[in-house]
Amino acid sequence: MTKLSKSWAAILIIDAVFIAFSLFVENSLLITIDFVIWADIMIYCLQKVEERIMLLVYSVAFFAFLIGREVLEKYKLHSVYVSFSEDINAHAEGLLAVSLISLFLGYIFVSNTTIKSFAPKQPIDYESDYYKIVRKVSKYMFIAMWLIAVYSNVIATVGVMRSGYLSVFLNSSSSNLIIDEISSMSKIAFWVFLATMPPKKECNRMMILFIIYAAFTLGSGSRTNFVVDVLLVFAYYISRNKINSGGKKWFSKKEFLICLFAAPTLMVVMVFVSVFRSGTETMTGSFLDNITRFIYEQGTSINFIKRAKMYSAVIPKNRVYMLGATITYLKTNPVSQLLGLAPFSGTNNVQHALQGYSMSHTVSYIAIKDMYLRGMGLGSSYIAEAFHDLGYIGVVLINLLYSIILQKVINFKNKGIWMASLVFIIMEGIITAPRGATDEFIVRIITPSCWITLGLIYIIARMYYLKFIKSKKA
Repeated sequence: MTKLSKSWAAILIIDAVFIAFSLFVENSLLITIDFVIWADIMIYCLQKVEERIMLLVYSVAFFAFLIGREVLEKYKLHSVYVSFSEDINAHAEGLLAVSLISLFLGYIFVSNTTIKSFAPKQPIDYESDYYKIVRKVSKYMFIAMWLIAVYSNVIATVGVMRSGYLSVFLNSSSSNLIIDEISSMSKIAFWVFLATMPPKKECNRMMILFIIYAAFTLGSGSRTNFVVDVLLVFAYYISRNKINSGGKKWFSKKEFLICLFAAPTLMVVMVFVSVFRSGTETMTGSFLDNITRFIYEQGTSINFIKRAKMYSAVIPKNRVYMLGATITYLKTNPVSQLLGLAPFSGTNNVQHALQGYSMSHTVSYIAIKDMYLRGMGLGSSYIAEAFHDLGYIGVVLINLLYSIILQKVINFKNKGIWMASLVFIIMEGIITAPRGATDEFIVRIITPSCWITLGLIYIIARMYYLKFIKSKKA
């Protein structure tokens, strides 16, 4: 305990040095405080990384989407593309601090609180007959749908090459809806396979196919999905060190070093994807310059918070944007589109921007009207939505909610197959929240592709188990 206290005392001294240094750099105090709080959260996570991996992964996404760009700008490490007044900058940076403090304190509090429904259950036999059957069914379903998923991404890549990245958002035909849903089902089947905690050798073989699939999503110009998939895989392998590890170290120093050296290369690849989807630039500068460029380009969500403040007077007040993604999905989901019941499409159009429930579409239309109608968007951020709906109280409450989810809900240990599968699906939505909708995690678990996939695997596995396994034991 004394050693731990001394280490944190040293960390706090370093924090103070960083904050003192920021006083000599114009207008950098608030973003430095944000960075210091974020760094302390990362140190906290690394002290018990296997237990706190979900908070660590979320914090990585928070930095990439909200902090990195602002740090580069304030410390003159990158030119400023879009300028805002210092009042607006201070507002956004202050909200980041409120978010990080609420998240951190909430997580620590919940960590020391026992919630009966989330209390540890009896250890699970991951090598039972039923688990092996579900593992086999989900694996073969993933493989069967993998080709369709790859085909879907190849079609999207061809579309980007022919018409540009913005065409992905403007062109939405019902003929692709079924293929897109099957593509989504492929990933969910893979999550179910991982939820059965397979042996490392078998897992690694399937992981190769999954990474190939994830890499193909880059062809459509979408970097966020790839980054989220990589972070989830990373979290899973860390977690497996203590879950049915088979006596093997799933994530050792060797794997850590591989990730450490691979991360900068992936950042440069992401820059290449940005160049590819724009079709008008070429890659220039050194390897380090392109890493800086990646961090800067990924951090655009901080500007959405700023724009939401700038245009707050004209953004509709009679909306609950924190539930906007769920409401929009219920109105414009694939079933509604196929039946012609959707009041408007989910693509960029005036009706969606002014009559819909998506803050992303509303702010994008207000700020960049012509470019929005050509397919461009400004993204979103759960912080902007929460502040617009309920002010600072909303920001605190949402971060406390996320802290509960990250500490109590999002983990794999002693979770059954189906709950562990939902952990992956929910975590996808939580990771994207810093640059997406507050309730994205809800949307991901109410989609037809989610429940059809889980239902099919459950029914096939149950029928097989009852017919061939349980009957033999009787």
